[in-house]
Amino acid sequence: MLSCIYIGYTIDICILEVIILIAQITKWGNSQGIRLTRKALEEAGMKPDEKVIMLVEHGKITLMKSSRHRTLEERAAEYDGKLGPYTEFDWGEPVGREIL
Repeated sequence: MLSCIYIGYTIDICILEVIILIAQITKWGNSQGIRLTRKALEEAGMKPDEKVIMLVEHGKITLMKSSRHRTLEERAAEYDGKLGPYTEFDWGEPVGREIL
């Protein structure tokens, strides 16, 4: 949660609510892993088995929620299953490089 205090017209002081957890890297088969608590996943808006983006830079590992590609049917469902009153439009005969 982000809470901001506005002072005058130019100064914004924002305090980001941060949850700090200590986790241990453990051996997991031939790899290593970190277990995430249910609370940490809930706060991040993530679910078990969900794909995440892992960013590794300057000695830090950052996990971010991945945006999932929605199917055409899922997108249409947001509009009561209707994509619009689309009809074909006749632009006339091909001309110029359209003929190729």
